[in-house]
Amino acid sequence: MDDVQDFFKSEQIEVVPADDPGTKQDQGYDSMDSDEIAETRILARKMLRKKTRNEMIEASYNRFTTHEDPATLPSWFVEDEAKYRY
Repeated sequence: MDDVQDFFKSEQIEVVPADDPGTKQDQGYDSMDSDEIAETRILARKMLRKKTRNEMIEASYNRFTTHEDPATLPSWFVEDEAKYRY
């Protein structure tokens, strides 16, 4: 029981004041609900670390990301993509 009391007395817990709902409009949150605001803040916090940011960026790319006009690409490339893409 003493360990629990010591834990709560230590400075490991940060008390964060609740946001005033009136300030949400000033921050650009007027079109977002509370879940969207929470998700945005979580993603922003993750983006602060370089390693996590790079992992998120790398995970966002895949072979279907770019769709270029086939007329601008070499014919061998278009044929190869048609054969192996799907």
